[in-house]
Amino acid sequence: MKRNAPDYYCTWLEQGRRWAKNNFPFDDPLQAWAEGAPDMVNNRDFFGTDGLAEAVPEDLRRDLIFLIDSGWDVPYGTVNADDMKFGTLVADDERFPETAGKSAAEKLSWLSCEFRKRGWKGIGIWVAAHEAEGLLEGSEQLSFWQQTILESRE
Repeated sequence: MKRNAPDYYCTWLEQGRRWAKNNFPFDDPLQAWAEGAPDMVNNRDFFGTDGLAEAVPEDLRRDLIFLIDSGWDVPYGTVNADDMKFGTLVADDERFPETAGKSAAEKLSWLSCEFRKRGWKGIGIWVAAHEAEGLLEGSEQLSFWQQTILESRE
């Protein structure tokens, strides 16, 4: 019997759930997503024992994009309330040490290859709706997004 898959698997809910499990008890349920979820994006949580790369049955992965949610492009300890730190669109070297010293495009390519090796169709990335560290305007903003899109295409 053939199973039908949705278009993508998003890590967000599982990021919060894993943080909550590792930090129980905690004071506020929203803390799991506001503070903890971004820290659950890294090589260990993706590719280690019980990693998210294995979260979906193998026969479904080939039809799914693995959507990496909040946290992939910021240092550990960055909480969602510090939203202007998000949006660099460059995989963080501490989270993904194999990408250290690589260009933004090479980092995304490495992540994509790692998931494809595990049977996924490809990856998607959560993108903040702004540029990191501040809002650009006019030609600076246009240039930032054009460059980012070109790097993502690679």
